[in-house]
Amino acid sequence: MGRIRTLLTGAVTALFLIGSPATQAKEPGDLWETTTEMQMEGGMAIPATTVQACAPRQWNEPPGSGDMDKNCKVLDFKNVGNKTTWKVRCEGSNPMTGTGEITRQGKDAYTGVMRMSSKEGDMTMKMSGRRGGDCDAGEIKRQIAAAEAAGARQMAQVCADGAKNVQAPIFVGPNAVCKDPKDKAAFCQGFRTENGFDVAGSQGVEPDQVAAFCGTSVAAVRNELCPKAEANRSFKFLAQNCPAQSQALAQRECAGRSYTALSAGYRDFCTQYARNTMATGGGAAPAAQPAAATPSATDVVNEGAKALKGLLGF
Repeated sequence: MGRIRTLLTGAVTALFLIGSPATQAKEPGDLWETTTEMQMEGGMAIPATTVQACAPRQWNEPPGSGDMDKNCKVLDFKNVGNKTTWKVRCEGSNPMTGTGEITRQGKDAYTGVMRMSSKEGDMTMKMSGRRGGDCDAGEIKRQIAAAEAAGARQMAQVCADGAKNVQAPIFVGPNAVCKDPKDKAAFCQGFRTENGFDVAGSQGVEPDQVAAFCGTSVAAVRNELCPKAEANRSFKFLAQNCPAQSQALAQRECAGRSYTALSAGYRDFCTQYARNTMATGGGAAPAAQPAAATPSATDVVNEGAKALKGLLGF
């Protein structure tokens, strides 16, 4: 029922604000005062609402079509004599169909009805309008076009920032809103960095999904990043994502040494490696996971000494 109500409510708020593309010249229009009343299946009614809207004198589309659900299409729109008729078909998870009809009473009034049906039930919207004078329909279109352009610019910035920060949910999955190939390329380039790989895997989207979206695999990205991380001494990334390199480094730098004897550059790595080993029951370090909260210096010493003891040969 919610989708039907949204569709019909859009017809109230956007009544006759659609037409040909925006133009800078004035376009003669009619200022209509329109009253609508909705009746839902089961007898529930929505109180009548009255709005004013400037409409082009030539009706090219039905009321509210600009606010329809993206899965809805207008079919068979016709102006014949004093009657305007159309059909609506909506697909998706809640398919529905509908019809609309408006009858003009001269140039200054009309009445109409729109009916929608779905598995949620039926809804009817009755309409009546009275012309109040002249207006510039072109100005309304320019306002709509300006709002749409501003929205497009804002979305473009959101996607550009999302690509830079490797925001997986807006690129990957059913709720993805960013489709520009340029943004996708930047996003996937970021995913192939140490920070991007970790960030993308901690946002509710599986790393495998992100990798597939970018035409690669998690294993391939790790194979590319892990040797670089070892060369760059990116120990945190190694401990979280690179089991083979981590094991070799731990045996070389951690095993057989007390915590205080560890080289300063390897203490955090040895502690993280020990945590990961304990978490997996003594096996290899697990796959990428969100970074743990930073412990205090005392906690690091105590936990590190306890975790490393017995795991790495001392």
